[in-house]
Amino acid sequence: MNEVTRDFPQENRQLWLIQVFADSMRDVLEEGGRLPVYDDPADKTPASFVDLMQQYTGERVKTSELEELVDLLSPAFPNINIKWK
Repeated sequence: MNEVTRDFPQENRQLWLIQVFADSMRDVLEEGGRLPVYDDPADKTPASFVDLMQQYTGERVKTSELEELVDLLSPAFPNINIKWK
């Protein structure tokens, strides 16, 4: 994944955040519609979809920004029953 910072144009940042959502959703779908659980204790298992997205974004994105994106896009996945936020 490309490193994108807050200094990039807004359009690039929005596309990157949508890609983060898509990558996180791919992880959920690969786990049969569940949040991933990691075997390695050093890897923090996400408690929510937003936590999973933060594993991709690190400190570069505020939690509130990820929550807004989840509010916008999660209705497109009505059959996914996970803790979103």
